[in-house]
Amino acid sequence: MPRISLTDFVDVISKSGTSKASKVESIKTREPYSPATDFYKGIREAIIELIEKDTSKDTLDNAISKASAKRKVHYQEAAQGAKKWMNNKNIEWFHPPKGTYGNGNIDVNVNPEIGAYINGIPHLIKLYFKADSLPKSHARISTHLMKSCLENDCPEGTTMSILDVKRGKMINYETPNDKLDAALKGELAYIESLWEDI
Repeated sequence: MPRISLTDFVDVISKSGTSKASKVESIKTREPYSPATDFYKGIREAIIELIEKDTSKDTLDNAISKASAKRKVHYQEAAQGAKKWMNNKNIEWFHPPKGTYGNGNIDVNVNPEIGAYINGIPHLIKLYFKADSLPKSHARISTHLMKSCLENDCPEGTTMSILDVKRGKMINYETPNDKLDAALKGELAYIESLWEDI
């Protein structure tokens, strides 16, 4: 069965009209994942390592130094935002669970990168690296799916969050509109109906 990323799913939801169909087509027809083309792989792994292994913040600087010229400025922005967010926080790692959302025809990978106690409160955190500020709708959908799929596999009282890395700003789960579940099922059905025809 096809699987798409949580980011892809949210990107489809954010589109309308023909651009929505074009986004689904681009997801289906793009090349398989390759680490070489994963733009933020180096800095993402450095942030995870810093929190998981409690290493020095030099870990982020090392990722910047190894980045290509094209990626370096973006890595610098991400490192600056990550350091800003971590400042004066007591952060302790726990292994983040992963899951899927869907009905078996197309599944959405729900895979937050970080599990951490922040000043004693457990958080499950998805990292957001895009140049544009994190839209509130993106955060609401992502944290809602994390809560729906992963809450039972987390420490009691875990807060579902998404971190806008470049801006060092974290947005936490808010109780959604009661129609959100139905809307997300409708979006998934749209992707499924289009998938075979493109």
